[in-house]
Amino acid sequence: MTLAQTYARALYEAGNTAGAPKHAVLFENFIAALKRRGHGKLLPRIEKEYVKIAALAKKNTVRVRIAREKDRPAAQQRAAELSLEGAAAHTVLDKTLVSGFMVSGRDFRFDATGRRALLQLYKKLTAAQ
Repeated sequence: MTLAQTYARALYEAGNTAGAPKHAVLFENFIAALKRRGHGKLLPRIEKEYVKIAALAKKNTVRVRIAREKDRPAAQQRAAELSLEGAAAHTVLDKTLVSGFMVSGRDFRFDATGRRALLQLYKKLTAAQ
């Protein structure tokens, strides 16, 4: 791991921890620390590495959409079963869903919504005729 990658990883993790200072303050402190150490010229490479790390983290995020709060435990359990190791789950209350939940990630989507269930029932009923 290069020095620029190390700085980028440290900056990303510092900005995404609980209780972290505002991004502007964190960035100002980071720039000051780089200058104190004589590593100011690394800033363009650090920026490129930071963008790569942020893009990878976004890909590894699991998105959970729930219709009601009572669906949250089942949705989170399913997200844990389906998600990648170390992937962060982001849960959102979605008023467009009638019931159930939807879990989606980089390469999968699990649909347990009421709409999907009704569509499957409709297809079964119309295919029988």
